[in-house]
Amino acid sequence: MKITMKLATIAASGAAVVMMTPAAGHAAETPGARTLFVNNHSNQCLQIADPSAGNGAPATQGYCENGQKSQWRAERVGTTRDFRIVNVVTGKCLEIADSRKDNGAPAQQWTCVDKLDTQLWAFEFANDNGLIFNKNSAKVLEVENSAIKPGARVQQWSYAGAPGQWWRSVQVPGTATPTPQPSAPSTTAPTPRPTVQPSQPPTAAPQPSKAPSTPQPAATVVVG
Repeated sequence: MKITMKLATIAASGAAVVMMTPAAGHAAETPGARTLFVNNHSNQCLQIADPSAGNGAPATQGYCENGQKSQWRAERVGTTRDFRIVNVVTGKCLEIADSRKDNGAPAQQWTCVDKLDTQLWAFEFANDNGLIFNKNSAKVLEVENSAIKPGARVQQWSYAGAPGQWWRSVQVPGTATPTPQPSAPSTTAPTPRPTVQPSQPPTAAPQPSKAPSTPQPAATVVVG
């Protein structure tokens, strides 16, 4: 971006960054969501110019209907305010080339590397709108010279309130991971179940008692 443009705006708006609150809630934080990062000035999307290319493919702006190469996942790193910005097509991370800290260093994609500051970003967003800061350089992501043509390079520059430095996040419909909801307690009273009595063993029928036998008198034999 031209230095003259930067200096013209920095005096009027330089205090704005200090007053902004860190990373207010925005669509990029929704788990599993795919996000478009739309430049407020050009109304075009951050994308990888050639998503089939490997490491070092440059980041540019382009029409947002260019498919998944304009779609990103913002992945929070632990419990910090740092995010990786991962391209949906390539699975590679947005970074500033060679961990550079100078104005005009280009943004590109590269294989994601843990704890590599040039691949980490902070969103100074309010209501899904604001600035994207690189952790390594503390500079903001912008479209070069606030250009509005498709294919314009995306790079870093010191904050100056320039039109090409402002972005908004737009969640791609239907891409968020639904949060499981607990089942609501039933309001229907349970149907009482019949009480089951324990089965009793069958009672044996009483046997009739036998009367004691009456002894018979012995027969008398008469001898004549």
